This record gives sequence, structure tokens and C-alpha cells, in this order.
Amino acid sequence: MFLFMPMPFYKQLADNTPGKFPHHEYIHYLAALLSICCMVFLGFADDVLDLRWRHKLLLPTFASLPLLTVYFININATNVIMPKQLRWVLGFDLNLGPLYYLYMGMLAVFCTNAINIHSGVNGLEVGQSCVISLSVLIFNFTEMQGKKN
Repeated sequence: MFLFMPMPFYKQLADNTPGKFPHHEYIHYLAALLSICCMVFLGFADDVLDLRWRHKLLLPTFASLPLLTVYFININATNVIMPKQLRWVLGFDLNLGPLYYLYMGMLAVFCTNAINIHSGVNGLEVGQSCVISLSVLIFNFTEMQGKKN
């Protein structure tokens, strides 16, 4: 993993011009890598140590903290753009404030545990894949319809 860290920033490293290196982007990249490594370590620890469910729900929250902290310090934008169908009710965007960070932390817990919880039951992965594919298809269809208007 450490060998791939400089790859997205190869041009800036090869240029070697002072003051041109994108430090903010590099910090985001490192925080994302740290969060991913923590989640991978959680999966490894779960397989080896057979962790209890309460630990599986708590540890991804801590794994998402580096990414959420860097996002809070550097960007701190908690606006969510509303779909075109709801803009007449809620406006163009909705500011979630601190609920945004709570939602993103909960999303990290869900993403790391969604397939793992149901992996022993036959056929559920296929069902989840179908639901995800259908959701992406509907989302893309509504976005393409919105671009025409």
C-alpha cells in the first residue's frame, strides 16, 4: 500500500516546484487510506478472532473518524443536493449540519457490515446485488431525465 501512496501525485513530485504540491488533496488521500486500512484490519480481526456483533458495530465508527475529521477541518460542507423531484419542497440543497457526520459514520458501519452479516445465508448476496443494481439503474435514469430539461 505504501508503494502506491505517491502515484496520484507523481506529476507534482516529478515537477519538484516549491509551493505546487497539493497538500490538502494529499491529506484527504492519506485519511482515506487510513480509514480503508482500519476497515480491512477489522475484517481480518473478525475472521481470526471471531469478534462479537457489538464490536463489529463499534469499530467501523472509529475507523471512519480519520476521514470525517479531515473532511471537517478542510471542507466542512454539510449541504446535500436534493433530487429534482424534491426541490420544490426542500429547495436546491439541504444543510444537515452535525447530522451529516453522524450519517457518514453510520454509513461506514453499514457498508462494512452489510454483506458480512448475511454472508452465511444462501442467495442473499445475489438479492442484495439485484437491489443495488436496480437502485443504480433508477438513479441513473432519473438523472438522465433531469439533464434533458
